Amino acid sequence: MNRTSLGILALLLFGGGIYLALSPPSAAQSPAGFAAGCIRVGIVLGALWLALPQIMRSLSRTPKWLLVASIIGIVACAVKPLLLIVALPMLGLLWLLGSKLRTKADKPIIGQRRPVP
Repeated sequence: MNRTSLGILALLLFGGGIYLALSPPSAAQSPAGFAAGCIRVGIVLGALWLALPQIMRSLSRTPKWLLVASIIGIVACAVKPLLLIVALPMLGLLWLLGSKLRTKADKPIIGQRRPVP
């Protein structure tokens, strides 16, 4: 994911939402809902733009099995929300005991950058 394009997209959505919110509504349609959606998505993408280096750094340190377990847990909780009672403590245990369960086969998802000479 390119940080520059993410920032430009966030600015475009946020600016477009502000423009639509401040423009006078026409008789045929009112863009208030669309403007609010653009503003919200622009703010979220802006926060993601700010946090992207930290996200990439934490993803490079997280083992693949923990990310796969997290995605499975999220999907299972989306299907049956009552599973949150079981899934959150299980993911917490996996996170805490992860160093003991780690093997040499675990490789980081995103490779570390090599220093430029």
